[in-house]
Amino acid sequence: TTPPHWLQAVFPCSSAFAPAHTMAPRKTMKRSGAKGVEPEAKKAKADPRFAGVVEALEQAADLPEGCRKMLLTCVPHCFSSPPGERHESQAEAARMIGEVVHSVETVLRKAAD
Repeated sequence: TTPPHWLQAVFPCSSAFAPAHTMAPRKTMKRSGAKGVEPEAKKAKADPRFAGVVEALEQAADLPEGCRKMLLTCVPHCFSSPPGERHESQAEAARMIGEVVHSVETVLRKAAD
């Protein structure tokens, strides 16, 4: 069932009228050598200015792992701008980080006494 000649003249580039062998080939996915291996996540360079905060977050024993990861991700974004210029979400994350750091400090002081 070929379309009428006049329809082909109006729509000469229509893929509906092109034979299957003239269509572009499908894209193929590149395959890596190892099968089923997840690529390792890239680690951001640690900023030495935030080393104490990061260390305190890593020492927080009562903090769920998902929450710890979230707060560790927030550290450079929250503390790279001055407190007065922070977005509301940055200020809230900085407050939460401060609470965790304070609780770690309290635990360390009790352990030292």
